[in-house]
This record gives sequence, structure tokens and C-alpha cells, in this order.
Amino acid sequence: MTDVTVVLPVYNGSQYLSQAIESILAQTFQNWELIIVDDCSADSSLKIAEGYAQRDNRIQIIHNAENQKLPKSLNIGFANAKGRYLTWTSDDNLYQSRALEVMVSFLDTHPEYGLVYCDMEYIDEAGNVISNTQKSSHNLYLSDCVGACFMYRREVAETVGGYDPNKFLVEDYDYWLRISFQYSIGRVPELLYSYRHHSGNMTAVYGKRIASKVFDLLLEYLDKISDQLDDHDFFYYCIGLLLNKPEAGQKLDELAAQRGIPFHSEKIVKHNSYDPNKRFVI
Repeated sequence: MTDVTVVLPVYNGSQYLSQAIESILAQTFQNWELIIVDDCSADSSLKIAEGYAQRDNRIQIIHNAENQKLPKSLNIGFANAKGRYLTWTSDDNLYQSRALEVMVSFLDTHPEYGLVYCDMEYIDEAGNVISNTQKSSHNLYLSDCVGACFMYRREVAETVGGYDPNKFLVEDYDYWLRISFQYSIGRVPELLYSYRHHSGNMTAVYGKRIASKVFDLLLEYLDKISDQLDDHDFFYYCIGLLLNKPEAGQKLDELAAQRGIPFHSEKIVKHNSYDPNKRFVI
């Protein structure tokens, strides 16, 4: 039986694709299958993927007849998965050699968790380390702390369902939130993944849209998330949501009142707003 399925969606990712695949081949844990979903790339991505598939029968290629975007490509890949544990990676990122081994071991020895994630480092186009996530917030309801190095059980996917095509750009954060409402999520505080920042990646191209969609998500799941937070985190969650989605004010006031927390959305918005017609000096 295959232990791990790795899905790798690619769209015009030829620049770094070989490095991404090589990082999977170099894993200390070797009982995996790799499903590469080519989403109508116009560059040499498909040719590169096919070259690896010819050399290693654990690698399968799926070529979309039409461009499907990331959420649908993930669902297409996982529909063909045989692994008991599932994960996916990007064509411009890299696994450290022990990543799969560590996450498989965690899930094998911690049956109470549905998903596990590891810390990751950020690298530039040349592979130089910029920073890492070890000191970041690890509260999923305040930020997407799961990031790009994760693994979850097949039964979790069967329960939660597929990635939402309507959540393009935040399909991953949406998925982690949906998992968290039904399963426990664990963290391994080791740097086992390299996330590459470059001019062509999703964060660089769609940064503002992603930020907006994140707050749409937090508003959509407001009731469920508020049930998961203590009063301190709930207050700061409300502040962040309110300043980006003022239309949530009345609902936030109601939820805060139920907790006995003084929260006056109109005053907060007014205090944090500014008059664009007035000058200010820094």
C-alpha cells in the first residue's frame, strides 16, 4: 500500500519544477507516489514532468484539457490518490529531506490528530534563506500558520471534502479551517520546507487579492472561529476583522456582548479612520 500521495499542480512552472521534484525524490521516506497535474502549461513544464515519470514509476502525470486553476487541479490530483496520507506542494518550493518521514511518523504515533504541519523557511529566487516561521503566530484562527508543509489523513479528506473552487487564492487556508472545525491539528517545530519568494509566485502576483479574500474567509466562518478563541484572542480577532470588514460590526458587537466583553465597533472604526482631505506629517 502507498503511504503518502503528494500532488504537485503546475502551471508554467518550468523554472523551478525540476528542483521541486528532486526534493521529493531525495526524501528519506520513500513509500510515496507523486501526481503531477499540469494545468495547460505553455512552457516546458509538461516535458520536464514526463521526463521524470519515464524514469520513476511512482510519478504519474495528469494533463488538464482546459485550465482549471489550483483548487480544481488539486481535486483532480487527489481523486487519483492511493495514499493513506495526503499532501501537496508547489512547483517552486522544496521539501527538506526528512519532511515526509517526520510527518508520517507524527500521524502514525498521534492518532488523535487529523493534520500535522511543520515550520518552513522562506528563500529568495537563488535559494538564499530570508526568514522562517518559527516565531510566527501558531494560532490558525489569527493567521494561516499551517503554511505549505503539511500532511493529513485520507479519512479527513473524505469527511471534509475537496478544495473549494470558489476559494481560489485562499483554497488552502479555507481547507485548514474546515479541517480544524472537526479535527485536531498538530505542529512539528522543525524547519522542513523551503518556500520560495519570487516575482512570479502567487503571493507576489495576487498579494492584495489574497489579503482581501482571507478576511472574507474570517467573516464567513465568524461564528465557528469565535467558538475556538479565548477572550483575549477573540478581542484581537474582532479588531482585525472589523478594520478590514466594517460591515461585520453589528455581528461582532453581538458576539462580544454574549461574552461580556466591551466592544464598540463604531467607536473602534472611527478611532482608527482618517480624513483623506486633511494633511498629516510623519
